[in-house]
Amino acid sequence: MTRAPQLPPRLRAAIDTLLRRRSELLLAYTGLLSLDAEEVDRLPGAVQRLGQLLTDYSALWHFELMDSALWSGEARAAAADHLACIDRTTDRFLDFGDRFAPAAGPVSLNELCLEMEALAAALAERFEAEDRALALLARPAAVAG
Repeated sequence: MTRAPQLPPRLRAAIDTLLRRRSELLLAYTGLLSLDAEEVDRLPGAVQRLGQLLTDYSALWHFELMDSALWSGEARAAAADHLACIDRTTDRFLDFGDRFAPAAGPVSLNELCLEMEALAAALAERFEAEDRALALLARPAAVAG
């Protein structure tokens, strides 16, 4: 019987945190979508919270999972396309946070709806790229050190 590779504790902890934060992000996203007309006063706070969660989520990947000590050169090369996608979606997430920050001023509901639709596609793309990159990283020969 083949045994699953043991991940270094630091990597395992980072993946666990990423998955928890992903759940928080999805709950905030769907919570925002579920607001109805009677809850319109909650909209600005919910949008700002989502923007902050997107920023925090992106930072988690870049500061915890992109650490060069976790990746062998081979794994990083194999995951290049996935990592490029993660970088693109990070830019998208940060743009969302900036666009809907309190200092950015008022935004139309139509603009927010369009942004939420584009954000859904970016989230799906991001999660798939992360999952594929992590699968490459979890290969026994891929883990550095």
